[in-house]
Amino acid sequence: MTKNLMALLLILALFSCNKEVEFISLPPFTVYPNPFTDSFLLTLDANIQGESNVRILTGNEEVVVEINNITPGGNFAVDMRDQEKGIYYVELVYEGETFIHPVLKAE
Repeated sequence: MTKNLMALLLILALFSCNKEVEFISLPPFTVYPNPFTDSFLLTLDANIQGESNVRILTGNEEVVVEINNITPGGNFAVDMRDQEKGIYYVELVYEGETFIHPVLKAE
């Protein structure tokens, strides 16, 4: 088999691949530190238009913290010292899309 034929077969194989790749949106916020002990800092991206609401949920979808009217680009300290250690979920709904990011409360 010649190099040209091998190259042609490789190109055909690449173009005939039917694997579909979805676009994955990154959350428009950051959480630091993660894991945390008593609190973490939530920073909303500056490119978010308008104020947003964030909820902190347990694995059973129980709301333990609700933060309303967070300013884009701003920082907000989330106090979790009264919550048990475990996995929680930061949820932001923006422009009809829900973004969820797990956080871990450690000892």
